[in-house]
Amino acid sequence: MLTIPLNQISEARFLMDKNVILVGSGFDQIQINQTINYLRKKGFKRIFALTGGIYAWDNQQKSVSLRQQEISPEEFLSGGKTIHWQIISIGLNTKQVSALPEQPVKQFAFTQNTVSELNQFMQKKFTNKDTFIHYVLVGANEQDIKLLQQQIKLSKSANITWLRGGIIAYQHYVQQQTNLINHTGKSLYRSCRLNI
Repeated sequence: MLTIPLNQISEARFLMDKNVILVGSGFDQIQINQTINYLRKKGFKRIFALTGGIYAWDNQQKSVSLRQQEISPEEFLSGGKTIHWQIISIGLNTKQVSALPEQPVKQFAFTQNTVSELNQFMQKKFTNKDTFIHYVLVGANEQDIKLLQQQIKLSKSANITWLRGGIIAYQHYVQQQTNLINHTGKSLYRSCRLNI
């Protein structure tokens, strides 16, 4: 396996007649597909992509019984721009639902019936096996998610995943990113010390 930045693959002429499989993060599929199209125009004939990238590869390597697929708040924010998934919220209040990047396709209250209702919903809904991620399940917090993961038996399909840490972790990540943006280019409140 070679690690080559996407923008430098065209310079690796020795790969032109080889089978090349691009493995991204799983959340950069648009850039990977654009690179493949560009490289094919440049003469690379046998270039392909691993759909879902390293994320899908890692999940396939884990035992199905141990697998509870999760994505980080960062992956949730960036992946939502390129992957056409649907959100299912579990136990979120109105304010939390409004903080999501898009409206949930289904909302469940967090009650003693949640597990059976969610299982019924998932059995009725067809999930496309070719889709990288079809549903993202969003709970309120890490504790609720762990409890639900123990009780809910999702299909072996790789296209249903959980938002790690729930809406609380996502809101924290968004706030952290907002703070970084707001302070970019501003001087520090106190001086830094550099010892050489």
